[in-house]
Amino acid sequence: MQVTTEPDPPRRRVTVRIPAGARWATFEATVTAFLEAHPETADWNWVLHEDAPFSDLDIPGLGRIAALYRRLGSTPAPRTFTVVVTTDPFFPDWGRVIDMHFDNRRHLAAPTAAAAHALLDRLDAEQAAQPDSARQRG
Repeated sequence: MQVTTEPDPPRRRVTVRIPAGARWATFEATVTAFLEAHPETADWNWVLHEDAPFSDLDIPGLGRIAALYRRLGSTPAPRTFTVVVTTDPFFPDWGRVIDMHFDNRRHLAAPTAAAAHALLDRLDAEQAAQPDSARQRG
C-alpha cells in the first residue's frame, strides 16, 4: 500500500494519505524521505489521513520520526500541529502521549479531512493574532 505526501506550500501544510492496510514501515520510510528532501516542512502543520489505524505501530519508529522533526525543525521550535483524521474516541489521549516525543508539536484529531483542514485554518488564524513570543511557546 502506497503512502503519499501532498505538500501545500501556501498554507505551510502537508497531507499524508495512508490507505487501509498500509504498514508502519512504509509510513515511516515515506515521511522520513519527504522530510529529508523538504526539511522546511518540519515547521509546517501536517494532516495524517488514515483510512484505518495502523495495526503495527512502531513506538521506536515514532521516536525516530520525532527525532527527525527535532533535527530538521527551527530552534526554538514554532508551535505546530499534526491532525490525524480519525473517529477513535481515545485518540486525544494517545495524541498527548505522542506529543511527549515532539518539541512544541501537538497531535489532534478530526473526523474528516475537511474538518482537519478547518481546524488547522482556525489554529493558524489564532496563532497569527498572537505576538511572536507566544507563537514560540505555544
